[in-house]
Parts: sequence; C-alpha cells; structure tokens
Amino acid sequence: LSIAPEVVVKEAWAANANHVSFKLAAAQASLTTTSGAIESVEVLGGALDIDFASLGFTTQLELYNPTTSLVQFNASGTLDNRGFFSSTSNDASISLITTVDGTESSYYFKQQVDSGAIEGITYWQD
Repeated sequence: LSIAPEVVVKEAWAANANHVSFKLAAAQASLTTTSGAIESVEVLGGALDIDFASLGFTTQLELYNPTTSLVQFNASGTLDNRGFFSSTSNDASISLITTVDGTESSYYFKQQVDSGAIEGITYWQD
C-alpha cells in the first residue's frame, strides 16, 4: 500500500497543530531603486499565521528604508497539500514553504514601491 506524500504531510500537520502563529526568527530585505541602486531595508516585525486544517495563511511585514519610509507587505492564500504557496499580483509576489511538522516556515517576497522594488526572505518558527 502506498500513500501519496501530500496525504502524509496533511496528516502530520493535523497531528501537531491546526493553527500556528509563527514568530519571525530572521529576515533580510533590500530595495533596488528605479536607478538600479541597492539599499538595505530594515524588517521591523511581522506576523505569519497558518491554519493547517484549512491550509490558509495570512502574513504581514513592516519594512523600513529612508527612501521608502514605512512599507507594509501583506499576503494571504491557501497552501497546497505539500506546504507550498506561490502568488504574484500587480505589485507583489510571495513564495512560501512550511516544514512537514509545521514548526518552521520561510518565504521570499517582493513588493513594488514608487522608488523601485523591495525583496527579501523570511524565516519563521513556532
């Protein structure tokens, strides 16, 4: 008897927790200006909530750079059965992954702003 990997993942999530509010453990971001200059962006904080029962997630980040001032990055969506999510809209994109046991997650993000594009990576733990 063979069980599909996505079934194993969903069962592992259900066994550990239905809802996790992750803590931001590490993040790095930068701004590429419209002129091509690269500037550091400070990640002031954020939140990542995943409901493993419904596979839904919401996240937000507070980002700061002297050129952009305060920027809010917000995203939400539904993970697939393997723990992946990827989405692109007109001004933002996100690619998220979570571990099989639901204790860690990470995502790449990109947010268009008037002065260019902010992109970065985050690492979250429960």
